Amino acid sequence: MKDCKRCLKVKSFSEFRENKNNKDGFDSYCSPCRKEYQREYHAKTYVRKFTKEKMVDGKHLCTICNEYKDPSNFHESNKSWCKPCKTEYSRKRNESKTVHPRKYLDGKINCRHCKEYFSEDEMYKAKNSGYDSLTYCKTCKPIVSNMRQLKKYSITVEQYMTLLESQGGVCKLCKKEDSSFRTRLSVDHDHSCCPNEKSCGKCIRGLLCHHCNITLGAARDDIQTLQNMIDYLKSGYVEVK
Repeated sequence: MKDCKRCLKVKSFSEFRENKNNKDGFDSYCSPCRKEYQREYHAKTYVRKFTKEKMVDGKHLCTICNEYKDPSNFHESNKSWCKPCKTEYSRKRNESKTVHPRKYLDGKINCRHCKEYFSEDEMYKAKNSGYDSLTYCKTCKPIVSNMRQLKKYSITVEQYMTLLESQGGVCKLCKKEDSSFRTRLSVDHDHSCCPNEKSCGKCIRGLLCHHCNITLGAARDDIQTLQNMIDYLKSGYVEVK
């Protein structure tokens, strides 16, 4: 026996549909309740977008220009859009597509980001990937990988690179070079201005390596805590009795 969660009645398993996602292997609703639920859901979700009839006096309705036209103005494969509307839609769609240069030219490969051609050794190649997977050069790959993260801080890739150059390509705290780390330098911002992970872009303090950024986060940007850490390191050893 099993209770239906919709009508709250206890019924035999024969009145329930099979559902492998549930632990007992049966649906949570009995068959009549499931049919009723699907009927209500369909009535709420699938509402007709167009109040006009599809055909009037032997003419078809174009759902784009919303006009009735002779069947000869429609393609056999598409009776919803007339030929002029279909042609205009295809033209706009083709114009919106980004046309990329040839990937291979004179034995070199095109970088999708900087649009320049490089040899295979100068292209970034992920582990366990083939020749056709080469998409970005080694210079552009770190930039492209970090583009989504930069959106959280409301800055562009160009602004990030300008900030990195102003720091001399090193972490602003430990002064180690960006190339010495596995990941790129992190964007550090004032959490008193923007408490969450996202930043308004006006409270950015600099670029830090992963270790320095974690240290500031653990200390919660408290100056006294950081000063205590400095005093602790300078204090030396303690005598253990």
